Amino acid sequence: MKITRAMLQNKLYEIFQSNSPVRQSGGAVGKRGTNLYSPYPGNLKNNGIYMTSSGIRLDYNKVGYIGYANKYSKKPGYIEKSINEFLQWLVSLGGRIT
Repeated sequence: MKITRAMLQNKLYEIFQSNSPVRQSGGAVGKRGTNLYSPYPGNLKNNGIYMTSSGIRLDYNKVGYIGYANKYSKKPGYIEKSINEFLQWLVSLGGRIT
């Protein structure tokens, strides 16, 4: 199997999308105009994580509470979990972690 950069990017994006926390209650949360404002559940998943030409970006300018959600959400440590899950997927393809 040939491993391409596009394949790696898509898998990493898919993993981050599946692991990102999403609020269950509807409506906006936080003060509008601040970096902790979330207009709707799933804002982090839909607007904070996107693909670039060189990889995946977690954009603090669009969603300022990425770090806060990583530490205090119902899914704490989703960034680290996503990276570890991606590394384990690479190992399953025959890679090694040194």
